[in-house]
Amino acid sequence: MGQARDKALDKRTNAFKTLAGIKLNNLAAVIKRPKQEEILVSDPVLRYEPFWYISCKMHYKYDRTRSYNVSDLAPEVQSVTIDGNDYTVTTKQRQFTIKGIEHCIEDASTIDTFNAINRQKQDFKKYVQFDKESISDFSQLSNDGGLIVEPEMCESAVVNAVVESLRRLFHADTADTILEEKVDFESVDLYFRPIYIFEYTWETRGNKSMAEIDGLTGDVNFECVTLRKKVEKLMNRDLLFDISADAANLLIPGSGIPVRVFKELKKI
Repeated sequence: MGQARDKALDKRTNAFKTLAGIKLNNLAAVIKRPKQEEILVSDPVLRYEPFWYISCKMHYKYDRTRSYNVSDLAPEVQSVTIDGNDYTVTTKQRQFTIKGIEHCIEDASTIDTFNAINRQKQDFKKYVQFDKESISDFSQLSNDGGLIVEPEMCESAVVNAVVESLRRLFHADTADTILEEKVDFESVDLYFRPIYIFEYTWETRGNKSMAEIDGLTGDVNFECVTLRKKVEKLMNRDLLFDISADAANLLIPGSGIPVRVFKELKKI
């Protein structure tokens, strides 16, 4: 918290480059920028914002029928016999067509992160490298007085989004027979990252502004900062992690796919 406050103090004059939602040009910002001693900085409000971290592997094994055009033929060749089957060479294209069965194996993997508030894919991978602790209950997040932003995206929604995205990389839709189809979720983790909110008051003008300071990276954001309401109701872990071992196959698009899901709740 001390580092966040130092950052807030250091950046306080930047808080009034944007007034009433209007970004000032450089000249206006220079003329209207206050002195540091004219700005009061509030005590921070700690907020924990959620994101999902997903590590997934997908495997397909399948057969498909394909036609092959053979055209590397000498001009005198009129037909070809392969395994007792006769194939006539076409006059114009100088080729013949043979059918075969392709035996295919495809594997793909992904690591994705999703903003659990707006349900959009967003890159939060850098936060996973920070020290973290596993928690068993949401109440542990508020031990230090932090406000918890309630996730709007549950586990099944994240899992389905990742599966659908991975499936687009495969060619199993061309298969005649699917022999193996597996999905392995190595991690389905819900993280909460600390954000500090500071309010600035320009005393001589009575203007106010707010800033978000990332408690891990130190990044500062002055635009579109709001104080989210404190979560009054008790969040239910079972509602967020809503895929049980028995129900996993039913919740994955394409019922019957063997699915393994490992999940955890983490605070960083």
